[in-house]
Amino acid sequence: MRRSILILLLFAVIFIWNASIFASEKDLILDELKALNIEVTGPVAQSEEELPLEFNGPFWGLLNNMCRDSGWDLSTYAGKKVLYSNYTIKDKYGNEPLDVWIISSGDKVICIYKSVREGSSLAPGLFVVHNPAKDKVKQSQ
Repeated sequence: MRRSILILLLFAVIFIWNASIFASEKDLILDELKALNIEVTGPVAQSEEELPLEFNGPFWGLLNNMCRDSGWDLSTYAGKKVLYSNYTIKDKYGNEPLDVWIISSGDKVICIYKSVREGSSLAPGLFVVHNPAKDKVKQSQ
């Protein structure tokens, strides 16, 4: 009986710890989106995902190239677990409503991109958000 209670307490502590990590990353992400003038209109959906070892294929190859060209770096996190966060946002592309996706790890945002919502016929429907830190690096060189 005692062992069962200890195991339940351990699971509760782990769950609360994970929830607090997601909450702190959520604050970081919302601050980053606000700085980029991206207005969130819905709740967040978050999941922990493992990035592929190689960024190839129609989705990952395209996303990796778009992120890199906009000043983000997925390659450092290849094969590692990251937090994937998704919000509905106010932005539209023409009449197409968009979502914003944030790939992060700890206190580091790895890439931010927008996409059309499921069911859209717009292909590929991905729009990477420019990384303002890229401009700071250029200015300091």
